[in-house]
Amino acid sequence: MTDESELDTRLGHSLMYFCRSEKQRKKVQEILDYFGDDDLARAWLIGMNPTLHDDAPLLAICRNQFDEVDQALKDHDRFAFGGGIFG
Repeated sequence: MTDESELDTRLGHSLMYFCRSEKQRKKVQEILDYFGDDDLARAWLIGMNPTLHDDAPLLAICRNQFDEVDQALKDHDRFAFGGGIFG
């Protein structure tokens, strides 16, 4: 179970509002932990994402599209750390 007060602090109250279910909060917690930098994670969560057809990952999480968000994170890894569009 995620600690809502910690998640509220890390994500921010206005964004935390969108995380209604425990499963959604858990997915956001995983992403925050993965990035290791809350500002960077928040930027990724609210930014347009090509894997998600330019939707923000946070919106996909709100729609319970967890597999799609996982794929977007894998694509982020691939482009950020292993080749990008030319590799």
